[in-house]
Amino acid sequence: MVAFNKACFFAFFIVFGILILENEVEVKADHVYCIDECDPQAAYMICPPHNERTDGVCKNCCQIKYFPELQGCHLFSANDTLIC
Repeated sequence: MVAFNKACFFAFFIVFGILILENEVEVKADHVYCIDECDPQAAYMICPPHNERTDGVCKNCCQIKYFPELQGCHLFSANDTLIC
C-alpha cells in the first residue's frame, strides 16, 4: 500500500511538472531576422524627423521596416524612385 501511494504521488508530480513546463514554453514567431545585405538599387535614404538625404546607404527594405532606428525612413533609387 505504501509503495502504491508513493508511486501515485510521484506520478502526480511528473504530470504536474509537465503541465507547468508546457505552459512556460513560448514560441516567439513574431521576431524577424533581416539579411545584412545592401539593396543594389538603393542610392539614398531619407529619414524623419529632419527628412535629410543620406547618400551611399547600405540598407534593404527588411531593415527599413523592422529596425526601430530606421522607422519612418524610405529608400530611393538613383532616379528618385521610391523603393520602400
